[in-house]
Amino acid sequence: MPLCLLADFPFGPLAGSGTPHKGDMEEQCRVLRSGQEPGEGMRQMKTDRRRISVLALLAAFVLSAAASLAGLDPASASVKGRRNTAIAVTGAAAYELARGHTGTGLVLGAGAAYAWKRTKDEKKAQARHRRYVARHHRSSRRHARSHRRHLG
Repeated sequence: MPLCLLADFPFGPLAGSGTPHKGDMEEQCRVLRSGQEPGEGMRQMKTDRRRISVLALLAAFVLSAAASLAGLDPASASVKGRRNTAIAVTGAAAYELARGHTGTGLVLGAGAAYAWKRTKDEKKAQARHRRYVARHHRSSRRHARSHRRHLG
C-alpha cells in the first residue's frame, strides 16, 4: 500500500495546514486508496439516509391508509393533550427561528397555528356538548316527573 503523506493532499482540511489530525489523515488516506473523490462517502451516506426517510414516510402513510380502510379511528386527544402539543410545536418553531433555520421555523410555526386552532375548536366543541347534555338531561328529568304525575 502506498504511504499517504500530508504534503500530497491538495484537498480537504489538511491542505496547507500545519498539524494533521489523526482522524482526518486516516479518512483522506482511505479516500485516496479507494479511488473515490473526496466527500463521495458523505454523499452516499446522505443519499442512504434520504432513502430510509422516504421509505419510513411511505410505510407510515400505507399503515394509516390501511387503518382507515379497516375502520379503525385514530385516538382522539383531549383538550389538555392538544394544548401540550401546541405548546411543544410552538417552542420548536421558536427554537428553529432563533437558530436561523427560517424554513423549518416557518413550517413549524404554521403547524403551531393549526395546533392552537384545533385546541380552540375542541374547547368549543366540549363546551357545546356539555350545554347539550345539561339541557337534554334537565328536559328528560322534567318530562319524566310530569309523566309520573300523570301515571300516578
